[in-house]
Amino acid sequence: MQVLHNIELLAVRDENKELIGVLATLIDIDTINKTLSSINTNKGGVALLRNSENTELITRYPMNNETDINKPLPLDNPISLRIKAGEKAGSLEYVASTDNEKRVGSFVLMDKYPFYVQVAISEQEYLSQWKKNLTIVTILLTLFIVISIFIFLLLKRSYKKEQIAINELKKNRDLFSSGPVITIEWAYEENFPIKYISNNCENILGYKKEEMLSAYFNYMNLIHPDDINKVQKEVQDFIDNDINNYEQSYRIKMKDGTYKYFYDYTNLIRDENNSVTRIVGYMFDQSNLKEKEDSLIVERNRLANIITGTNAGTWEWNVQTNEVIFNEKCAQMIGYTLDEISPTTINTWMRFVQPDDLEKSKQLLRKHFNKELDYYESEMRMKHKNGSWIWIEARGKVISWNEKNEPIIMMGTQLDVTKEKILIQEMEIVKNRFENMFKTHSSVMLLINPNNQKIIDANQSAVDFYGYSIDELKGMDISKINLLAHQNLKEKYTEAKTLIKNSFIFFHKLKNGTIRTVEVNSSPIETESGLILFSIIKDVTKEQELKNEILKEKTKFQTFINLSSDAIFIVDIDTGKLLEYSKQTQKYLGYNDEEMQNLTILDWDKDIKTIEDFKEIISTIKYDTTFIERVHKRKDGSYYDAAISLVKIKLDGQEFIYSSARDITNEKIVQKKLEESYKNLERLIESQDNIVILADGENIKFANQKFFDFLGFENLDNFRKYHKCICEFFLEKDKFFYKKDNNWINEIKTIEESKRIVSMIDKDFKEHAFSVSVNIFDEEEMIVSFTDISETILKNISLEEKIIRDKLTNAYNREFFDKNYKKLIYEYNTNHSKLAVAMLDIDHFKLVNDTYGHDVGDEVLIQFVEIINNSSRKNDILIRWGGEEFILVLQLNSENTLPKILENLRKAIEDYDFPKIGKKTCSIGGTIYQDNEDIIKTIKRADEAVYEAKAAGRNKVIIV
Repeated sequence: MQVLHNIELLAVRDENKELIGVLATLIDIDTINKTLSSINTNKGGVALLRNSENTELITRYPMNNETDINKPLPLDNPISLRIKAGEKAGSLEYVASTDNEKRVGSFVLMDKYPFYVQVAISEQEYLSQWKKNLTIVTILLTLFIVISIFIFLLLKRSYKKEQIAINELKKNRDLFSSGPVITIEWAYEENFPIKYISNNCENILGYKKEEMLSAYFNYMNLIHPDDINKVQKEVQDFIDNDINNYEQSYRIKMKDGTYKYFYDYTNLIRDENNSVTRIVGYMFDQSNLKEKEDSLIVERNRLANIITGTNAGTWEWNVQTNEVIFNEKCAQMIGYTLDEISPTTINTWMRFVQPDDLEKSKQLLRKHFNKELDYYESEMRMKHKNGSWIWIEARGKVISWNEKNEPIIMMGTQLDVTKEKILIQEMEIVKNRFENMFKTHSSVMLLINPNNQKIIDANQSAVDFYGYSIDELKGMDISKINLLAHQNLKEKYTEAKTLIKNSFIFFHKLKNGTIRTVEVNSSPIETESGLILFSIIKDVTKEQELKNEILKEKTKFQTFINLSSDAIFIVDIDTGKLLEYSKQTQKYLGYNDEEMQNLTILDWDKDIKTIEDFKEIISTIKYDTTFIERVHKRKDGSYYDAAISLVKIKLDGQEFIYSSARDITNEKIVQKKLEESYKNLERLIESQDNIVILADGENIKFANQKFFDFLGFENLDNFRKYHKCICEFFLEKDKFFYKKDNNWINEIKTIEESKRIVSMIDKDFKEHAFSVSVNIFDEEEMIVSFTDISETILKNISLEEKIIRDKLTNAYNREFFDKNYKKLIYEYNTNHSKLAVAMLDIDHFKLVNDTYGHDVGDEVLIQFVEIINNSSRKNDILIRWGGEEFILVLQLNSENTLPKILENLRKAIEDYDFPKIGKKTCSIGGTIYQDNEDIIKTIKRADEAVYEAKAAGRNKVIIV
């Protein structure tokens, strides 16, 4: 849409007449044209807005191709002359210079602004008709006066001639009275009684001629009360000042009670003493013209109010003289009154402007003066009276130029935009804060257009979650991600838009095809482009799966309640009321369905008399299962022993007591018999010299005194405070069974009896070996007997140790290696580790024997083994391979660690000061065992590496 503007401009110059800038007023021509078009001028009429200073045309309605905007009126233009003479409003007839049309025009000068509004009405309409009639009337009136004088002269000569003249005068009056103009004659007396009135008075005023000529008719009563004083005063002034011809405009009351404006042209008739004897004149209805004048005044006020309503300061700058006219608002903006900053020039304005902003403003003014810019528009800071800076938005335009194309007058406005500036800054901060939060937040966030369901923007977390790039996500239809049907999805977005609901569970499909369950929280946000949805997406796949599992478990739980052979009770923790129960519960208690609905714990527990008793019992019940025994009462009054497992549970956030009860009345009888059997068994076990226990694999039910004497416990309760199983005392050693869990009894039963041997330390920390025998006592429990065979088994172990160890150094020998290397390879492979072999050879060892003797050489070998064992890792195995050669078997997690380990050993030997012989070194060759290769091949590679180390100067580590 094009908006037309006019710019009023004022050039600003310094004391040397140098051009500084231009002040401009931006006039919204479209708005003024709309106002002018609202004035009803009928066909052929025009409404104009002109500059009252130079009469330049600002705008015209209607506009035509020949209209010269900014063109002034000729110097002799009557309106221009009347305005310069000080008139604020008036009417006149004239011929328009634009189209040579004759018009009746009115003008109204604006009080506060340098403009005037002019309205001209075409003579082709009603006003032209009465104008023509007025012309006729004027001619007739002139003829009437001439004829009357002529007849009067003739009457002096001849009465007959006088009668003829009177008849002629009547004819002329009758002719004059046929038009829209009323001729009237008043007597110069109180209330101005009417002596004569033309015949058309009834058509125009509604009063009959006879009525108006009546002695009782008061013409002054026809004049509007608000106008009567003005009319009387003006008439008296005209009389007193010897003015015989005058014009008046006032309202007259019609016969129907309405008022209309009439134009009254009057002549005062005086006698030879200059005293007024009578008053004659003519009048015509000017209501239409008056209405248009009033409309002009209203529009003038509207224009003034528009300017006032914008809260704008206005200025008019004479660029050539540097004089500036500011309105009061300009001064108020910076905390002053207009008087405080007067006299005002362009320098007045400049001294308040911030220097940097002033320079920018000058540049914009120069561009406007050079006609590079149609308008001047600039934002600047101005110094307020209180010392603060306020933001001003100034706009203006040069409205007149001299013959040298230099600006003369520039007019403009200025607005205080400080609040807007602050608001924009605050909005920018909030916007940046939101954008930063949106981009960097760990939560998945999307901005969605709810109308077309397209993604407007997404954050990095959304990119990471969905697998699409940011460019792919922007503009994507959400239905590509959301698996909900399109119509249903549209309904959900409508709910989010209208705040009916903002939390949803959807299935979202990622780029890789994975479907995730998400919780989407969407809220509407108003933007410049309309309403959008801000959505935060949370992956709740695991939570949803968990909820589904919980639902399944609840279903299982309900099934369990109905199918369980035990009596299931779910009881309210506060009231003891039975909430849920199984069929077995009803069978145990003997009540029907209706009766079961009203039972409480007081109805079936024999010893609970009050709810307080019940709460005291369950006060210790936690979320772990607790086992108790109670006596339950049936409906028929009988009792049964119940073994009960109690646990506190939560259902839908509320706590309940869940219990499973089993009728153990018969078991109690059997148990009593078993207890007697146990006592007999205990006496038998106590007579044994072995350690004997009765266990179910997990718990020891009974142990003889030998058990307590060996381990140092007072009784079974004392043992259970610190231990659960005797297997906790088993030692992890070669040749002995070792397992520290509740299944040790079942596992030891699977091996041959000769290998059912365990090693334990007694209370005095002495090691013992036991042969273990296991016998079934009943369906659940077994009798386990531990026979002490320490003396025999330790001798065998000692003998075996001697066989596999080097007698001199106590390192393992080749026999140990041959028996165990396959086992080592298997274990290392099972643990996903590498087996490495290192060959260690003492450098120049033969020289030691030759120089110091073999006994010193033996001491060196013993000390060498001791150094290696102390410097190597716990699981490394040192084997004497022959003479001064040793093999070290290592378990490695990484091949890269082998050089460092061997280098540490080499350094340990190098640093050791051997007794008698001093420093000694060794050469080391290392290699990694390759899968499925012959171990001899591995050892050969290590041996070759040793020779390579010796060839390189000895005291080296070589890895091959």
